[in-house]
Amino acid sequence: MTRLLENRILGGVCSGLGRSTPINAWIWRFIWLVLMPLTGGTAILLYAMWWWTLPEQSFNDMEVGRFLPSIAVIGYSVIVLGGWVVRDSLVSETGADLYLPIVLVLTALVFLLQQFDRHQYARNNPVLGVVMLAVSSIFMMNALGVPFGIMDILYRGLPTVLIFLGLSLILRERFPIGGLVALAVSIALPFVIATVAISSRVGQVLDDNVVVVEQPLADSATQLTLDLSALNSDVEIRTGSEDGVVIAKFTGSTEHTLKSEFAIDDANFAILVLDEIQEGAFASFTAIGRGTIDVQLPPDFPVFIKLDVADGDVTLNLRDLDLLSIESLNVNNGSALVSLPAYNALSPSAQDSGLLNVIGGNLTLLVPENLGAELFLNQVTNSRPVFNDLLYLLEDRGSEWRLGRRDFDTLPIKTSYIVSVPSGTVTVEVLE
Repeated sequence: MTRLLENRILGGVCSGLGRSTPINAWIWRFIWLVLMPLTGGTAILLYAMWWWTLPEQSFNDMEVGRFLPSIAVIGYSVIVLGGWVVRDSLVSETGADLYLPIVLVLTALVFLLQQFDRHQYARNNPVLGVVMLAVSSIFMMNALGVPFGIMDILYRGLPTVLIFLGLSLILRERFPIGGLVALAVSIALPFVIATVAISSRVGQVLDDNVVVVEQPLADSATQLTLDLSALNSDVEIRTGSEDGVVIAKFTGSTEHTLKSEFAIDDANFAILVLDEIQEGAFASFTAIGRGTIDVQLPPDFPVFIKLDVADGDVTLNLRDLDLLSIESLNVNNGSALVSLPAYNALSPSAQDSGLLNVIGGNLTLLVPENLGAELFLNQVTNSRPVFNDLLYLLEDRGSEWRLGRRDFDTLPIKTSYIVSVPSGTVTVEVLE
């Protein structure tokens, strides 16, 4: 089967069908005209595939039809028309229509395969076929419900197709591998631009979304454990002005929010869990940036603190708080500034060791003069701490250091922490 040069109106498809089948070419033209409105325009793609796939008759009429292209284009037509009949059942789990994306993918696939036809009259451009398949696959991914963050990035990259088409037209006739060069440039250019754009947004503080949590503490509660987890937010915990109420304020991306859970056990111990969560698996480009979490704890209320921050700086201004202990502080990427309180007379001696882990930054501890503080640091994973050697003594215990107040044993209130700061420096200063 071939596309004829004689008796053609557009691409020679109907004239070729007229010679290869018992049906007249004009009847084939009428069939195509009827199919186009009936299939919502999908028949246009069918015609394009016949045009691209079937070989064209040569001027000396030596061109003969080939079996495989004819079978391929007929099979494609059957699938497309059959899919149109059952299109109502071709829906994704999200309810999106799958028929058109499937047709686009099949069209791109047939076009790509046709580009590997090495016949002397074939128009070969495999790179263009790959680009068409990639673009059609993007629409298929959207119909299948791929997370919005991924689709946002892919849609922003679609203009690279125009870059590729322009460069391929310019370079294809000038270089043997002009198509590959155009594809490489088209991929590299938006990648560089996207990297620069994302880098500029990573440190930007967003204020598109504000979530405020106000949690009253029950009168029966005798102590509070605050358990806070943050993603890409700088965290500050400080003493508030309202008795018996915890106030937490999140400011950041619309795709992030702050969830809270509150409970009191049988021993009247209260626990407040605050979690910064991301609504989707992947953030969109406009949601890239930093947030802030500000937590105000009630004064004169015994508190344990657990804090886990994935990426952000931490400020714990606890100097006026009735702190029992920082049970754990984990900062994966960021620095921490911790102001320990001058414990009041009602606070017990905090002898239990807490954990202070600051993986990707520095840790600065501000310790009041009336507090006996001791820190334990692994010598292999930590550098030598910075401190006032008039008030503190660094003991070498072989595999670890103990940094403690020289008058540690005589002070009535004591606190102890195991510290790990592998990428930064531990600094201990006196809180005036």
